[in-house]
Amino acid sequence: MPLETFHIVAKGISRLCCAPSDLAVTSSQGSPKPLAEATEAHRRIFQEYLAALRPTYDTASEWWSSLVDSQMKEGGSREDAIDASFERRLAGPASAPEVVTLVRDTWLRCTALNASLDELDRVPPEVLLLGWLVDDKQDDFVTLITCMPYWPLGLDENGNWC
Repeated sequence: MPLETFHIVAKGISRLCCAPSDLAVTSSQGSPKPLAEATEAHRRIFQEYLAALRPTYDTASEWWSSLVDSQMKEGGSREDAIDASFERRLAGPASAPEVVTLVRDTWLRCTALNASLDELDRVPPEVLLLGWLVDDKQDDFVTLITCMPYWPLGLDENGNWC
């Protein structure tokens, strides 16, 4: 079932794909590349992420629908209920803990792998997490991930993702 959201997916893609370049990360995460040109290890992480996204999407969708339905009981239109639900949960359906955990864990797996590779073999985590979903036309998953206003990670005192 498609998610009930009001955000503009293209803006979400742009925002999330550009966000990491705003930060001073200690080590380069490489340059964007298509899935077919990535290392086998990156492709494996992506396939595991993709497999985990289906049940995560379903859980988040069901949770989000229940929040919107509950909001509807307070009166107003469905659009008003979606808007109010986003007011309470800034990332909308991507606020579900399962989504945040999957994104964080996959990002950190990608950066750990990148740390073991030559720079030319590295893949930026935002490419693995979102760019390849876009390329693969995984529209439902792209809609879910782009609900996030920012990646749910930070940098430690040494400039490493955490």
